[in-house]
Amino acid sequence: MADVEHAIPVSVETKFNIASITKPFTAAAILKLQEEGRLSLDDPLSKYIPDYPRGNEIKFLHLLTHRRQRRVL
Repeated sequence: MADVEHAIPVSVETKFNIASITKPFTAAAILKLQEEGRLSLDDPLSKYIPDYPRGNEIKFLHLLTHRRQRRVL
């Protein structure tokens, strides 16, 4: 049911909030590509998306850990 309280069934037009559920799927896809040797977690994002802003500073590892290496002054 799309709405149990009002007995509204799910249809092809039903919209669902996916929230953060895509993160584990994206991580699994990245790790599968690494396992197959098609990318490295140390590859910059710009290697695959050349025009991504500051993509040379973002590695796949950063996407998986939600962290970016901080510059030491």
